[in-house]
Amino acid sequence: MKVHRLLSAAALLAAGAISALASEEAFFPATAFYGDPGLQQSIETWYSKHLRVMGETPLPSMAKAGTNHIYRFTCLRTFDEPFCIRLVVQPDGSGKLIRKMTSGRGGYDAGDLKETRETRLEKPQVDEFVKLLERERYWHLKTTERSDGLDGSQWIVEAVHAGRYHVVDRWTPDSSTAIGKIGRALLKLADWKVNDLY
Repeated sequence: MKVHRLLSAAALLAAGAISALASEEAFFPATAFYGDPGLQQSIETWYSKHLRVMGETPLPSMAKAGTNHIYRFTCLRTFDEPFCIRLVVQPDGSGKLIRKMTSGRGGYDAGDLKETRETRLEKPQVDEFVKLLERERYWHLKTTERSDGLDGSQWIVEAVHAGRYHVVDRWTPDSSTAIGKIGRALLKLADWKVNDLY
């Protein structure tokens, strides 16, 4: 009887935890990735656990205000520390750039937040980055392309601007591709050399 009560209590606690997780705001729109609900849930769980450890928040709802102007590059390296760089464009056109890295592995456990740093960007630096997105037609890129592997990294670039939200997800993008250029541009703005970037 005592064991039964303990199991019931454990089941209730587990159900409560699942319910709490379900009620948390999703980091990505419901059918952003491949339009497959099962795959969407798997990707949402994987990406969001790393973003939560980094202390990040979902961006889609921030588009509703119409005034937010934000870019975020998340890099989940299979066997190396995950990191993200967030650029918040200020009303005067300057930027606040926040970089973060955890102690985990992108393909495995998220670990703990081990590094965070904030820097200010001047308006010309921000303007040049925004022009890069325009040249690479970021807002017209497909969210996903079917490509994966075991040893590499998942690059997720999100943007919020003028009431719109868009996310582009690529596996180990070459430096000549749009997402390869955008991610590396943010690393350069952050003055951050990340080892084993692939």
